[in-house]
This record gives sequence, structure tokens and C-alpha cells, in this order.
Amino acid sequence: MSFKDAIRSGLEEYLANLHQTLDGLTSQELRLQAQPDANHIIYIVWHMARVEDGWVARASGLEQIWILSDWPQILGLNPERTNSGVDWSIDQVREMPVVAIEDLLGYYADVRDRTLAVFDKMTEADMGTTHVHGYYGTVTNAWIFGHIIVEESQHLGQIAFIRGMQRGLGG
Repeated sequence: MSFKDAIRSGLEEYLANLHQTLDGLTSQELRLQAQPDANHIIYIVWHMARVEDGWVARASGLEQIWILSDWPQILGLNPERTNSGVDWSIDQVREMPVVAIEDLLGYYADVRDRTLAVFDKMTEADMGTTHVHGYYGTVTNAWIFGHIIVEESQHLGQIAFIRGMQRGLGG
């Protein structure tokens, strides 16, 4: 198995697990804040999709799907390129508009389709291409795709925890 096979497998596995974890949750469960200053599931899923969209745009030199599409309007959110939930206050999380999970997952599906299309076309040399990031410093495309899996797996764990708090281990 190559590096690319491992990354693709990870991307596919955590998206399948995300769908499984979200399955059957009510709109109230999707917006539960475990603590007054905690994120709810809808925010976390949106943030996951936005972050992946931003990283893949950086790696590919393409514009974000968020900018090219009607998803900001469909989801009722600010269409600015930098609007990804990073540095949002808890008030902004609470005030996030009601978003249908089906619509949110539609945006995520578009992002994932782009992610895989970009990833599959990358050569070994492309994986070494570097980018300067304000927080992480100089990163490579290989790092970007590995980071997507790490960050989104962490967020999937948060979502599973919130689900478990509401439904227990069997729910």
C-alpha cells in the first residue's frame, strides 16, 4: 500500500464514520452544547468541511468550493473565504443559523469530491510542494493531506462524544 492509498483510505473511513455517527440525530441533538461554551455538532461538521475546503484549495491552487458555489447562501452563512469557524466566539457558534444536516453534508460531499480529485492527480513531486501558512509555518502538500485526516478525526471524536452523551453507547 502506498502513502496515497493510506491517505485515501483514511479520508474514506472517517467520512463514512461521520455519516454513521450523525445517523438518526434530531435537529435538537445536532445543536446540543454539552457546556455553555462548547461547540455543537452542526458547527463542528461545517467547520470540518470548511477547513478541508481551504486546505485543498491551498494545495491545488484552485478556489475554494465555498467561494465558487451557492453553499454559503444555502447554509445561511457568511460567504467570505476566511469564514471557516476558526476563532469564532461562542456567541457566534450559538447564533449559527439553523442548517439542515442534509444541506451541510451536501457541501461536505462537494468538498470531498474535490479533495479526492485533487489528491488523485497529485504526483510524488506535487506532494513535496510547499506553502507558507500563518500558523503552521511552511507545510508540504503531503503534510496538508495528513493534517486533514488528523484534524477531522479529532473533530469526529468530538461529535461521537456529544452523540454518546445524548444517546449512550448503544444509541
